[in-house]
Amino acid sequence: MGNDSQLTVVEDVKKDEFVTQVRRDVETSQYLNELRANIREGQGYVEISRHSFDYPALCVCYMDRVGVVQAFPNAETSLILKGTGIFKTDEIIDLPVMGEMTPFTGDFIISADVIIETVRQFIENFDLAAVGEWYRL
Repeated sequence: MGNDSQLTVVEDVKKDEFVTQVRRDVETSQYLNELRANIREGQGYVEISRHSFDYPALCVCYMDRVGVVQAFPNAETSLILKGTGIFKTDEIIDLPVMGEMTPFTGDFIISADVIIETVRQFIENFDLAAVGEWYRL
């Protein structure tokens, strides 16, 4: 793994009817296992960055074992990872983003396993180019 053994994550946490964001520092290896379980069993949204740094950040929204990965290399740039073709390009899938359901086309949907591998590759060296093909939003 990369030099930094800690990550900062910001997650949506639902309590009663309200969704709030909770920021916490986590150990890298433990968090990958936690995220894997969450993606396979539930729905959610999480922002992942190197401990003490805001950028680059990876944002993952997921539900029903599929999701979308977005990235912010800096404060001015927003990217979205190309999907793997598991849905038709004109199919719309709603996923949770910061407490709201947000529509994404099939062009950007990936499976739970691909999400986990993408996050793993990202936290190894925080290099977005090594993760996959990105489109600017």
